[in-house]
Amino acid sequence: MRMVAVALTGACYPTLRPAVVYPKPYSDAFYDKFWAAAQEYNLPLAMHIFTGATSNHDLPNWGVHNYTLAHVGIARVILDLVWGGTVEKFPGLRFMPTEFDAGWIPYFNQRNDWNFAREGGLRQNKHLSMLPSEYWKRNFRVTIEDDEMSIRCRDLIGVENIMWGNDYPHHDGLFPESQQTIDKMFQGVPAEDRYKITVSNACKPYGLPFEY
Repeated sequence: MRMVAVALTGACYPTLRPAVVYPKPYSDAFYDKFWAAAQEYNLPLAMHIFTGATSNHDLPNWGVHNYTLAHVGIARVILDLVWGGTVEKFPGLRFMPTEFDAGWIPYFNQRNDWNFAREGGLRQNKHLSMLPSEYWKRNFRVTIEDDEMSIRCRDLIGVENIMWGNDYPHHDGLFPESQQTIDKMFQGVPAEDRYKITVSNACKPYGLPFEY
């Protein structure tokens, strides 16, 4: 048998813990060896919409509203990774929530910081050293498709934290209207911001051969 070496540039894992096999949240020390390896090898960790050991991100079945409220599932995961101290212990991790869009993130971060302050902030949560929103800016990148709200709020989300994609060849993807969609979304947006969101923000973490 011939052995073939494969160089990984990233990995994808379920948005919720694999509860059927390992009934532990991702903040549990059980996963620390995995996080340490991902950090050592600088692997971006994608979390794709609707993946996991349970359906609908282990949330109630809202029927036709499941898609609308999908971001609630990834919000739970982000809360666990931040408040549980995972991104404090492993500051080099980069999580990539994929296809959840980003227009909801400014309010989520604001609300998260409010809650953190009400729960004693850094005084009571001594295992943390930053605000939840600061961990977001450092450790998370999110993908968008035709989410115009995220472009309007890009300064609050973080221009460096947004990556555009067209989801080809899925039925809800933007192809063959990709360019038209980008032009509409980025009307009046500085060319530097547009280039970061549509090109360089994805190239950097994955080491893609583009100028940025």
